Amino acid sequence: MSDQAATSAIDWAAMHQRIQAAMEGLERGFEPDAAEVDRRLRERAERLARAATATPAASDEIRILEFEIAGQPMAVDSRHVREVTADLAPTPVPHAPAWALGVVHLRGEMLTVLDFQALIGTGKSDGDGHLVVLQHRGRSVGLITDAIRGLRAVSRGRLDPVPATVHGNRRFYLGVSEQDTLVLDAGQFFEDGALTGMMADGSVGTRGSV
Repeated sequence: MSDQAATSAIDWAAMHQRIQAAMEGLERGFEPDAAEVDRRLRERAERLARAATATPAASDEIRILEFEIAGQPMAVDSRHVREVTADLAPTPVPHAPAWALGVVHLRGEMLTVLDFQALIGTGKSDGDGHLVVLQHRGRSVGLITDAIRGLRAVSRGRLDPVPATVHGNRRFYLGVSEQDTLVLDAGQFFEDGALTGMMADGSVGTRGSV
């Protein structure tokens, strides 16, 4: 058979149909059907859920300054800490409540110094140690501590409730960390009615804000 005869014997229409069918099959192979799309979406959702469970939200993490008061580890959100300085002997204020050790002159302002033990009704500090200057919404106050332990990051969502064994006014606490550190709610120092009254009298400075 000559080449011309062989060429004439080829069914070009049928071959074209087979090629077209093969190309359509390949295209379908690259396009997942509805069930495959649904499966992939479920897997992605499960991966995202696992990641969210394993890693706390960035906004949930806080850095706390840890210190000791009467042997009890305590801490406060470092965003409320203006500075830490060696204890300055406060000048007593006549007729001040027991939890107000007095005032100190620090960097051009008069600062009220708190005795946290007296504030929550569990005793009275000897007034020795370091002064932690707290700030909140433009107001500042000093807190006497026995020792400074350092900074650490914790998840606020993982703080445990304050146990019943903790005495005193519980509104001053955010919770308890995994290391049994009592985390204070600094804002509550500035919401206390008596303390707010002292601020109104000008006994507390106004530098810094949170």
